[in-house]
Amino acid sequence: MRVRSADQESARDCFHLAVPVGSKYRGEVHDHRLRRSLTGAGAHRFKNLYRHGMCVVNSRPQLSDESVLKRWMALEMGKINDGVVARRRRLSELLTEDHPASVTRNGSEFAFDRGVIRTLGAELPPRLHPQLKLPVIFFFDSTVPDSCALTDEVALEAFQILGELSRFREFTGGKLWVGRAIVYAIMRKYPTAIQIMMA
Repeated sequence: MRVRSADQESARDCFHLAVPVGSKYRGEVHDHRLRRSLTGAGAHRFKNLYRHGMCVVNSRPQLSDESVLKRWMALEMGKINDGVVARRRRLSELLTEDHPASVTRNGSEFAFDRGVIRTLGAELPPRLHPQLKLPVIFFFDSTVPDSCALTDEVALEAFQILGELSRFREFTGGKLWVGRAIVYAIMRKYPTAIQIMMA
């Protein structure tokens, strides 16, 4: 039994991946003789393609490639953001419903914890009920890994009244950066009332 060397395997894969569409050699990639080994005419054709710059042995992208990582991260962030609510609801509306809910970006139902909604209704002044939209969204930016951004001024006032954020905190440039540990603590205390979205 013949054993292909690593160079032959690389050459075969290179020929299979790099021959351009429309080439007279492309259909021969599926020839069982060529797939078994690159000898004779097959090797000659490969060498010709290699000499003319049509084949690069290292044709498979490595995970270390920045462009590959960025595409992968974008796909993963998109999956996470699919679970974010598409239309936030006013606290005043949610307080009137037996089963407060909304819809996520992927069309799934997002059910609010009714106990949490009642707690917010009881602890926040009535004037904020029609202004506060839930869930409150914090934005995660990979360039600021230890914090999340809040862009909702009404939510900031609500968290200050609840004692979750200091009254000395202010918006700068339309946002407020909050440490991730603090954000996670608020999420645990008020489940379903806060979500994190990938920026």
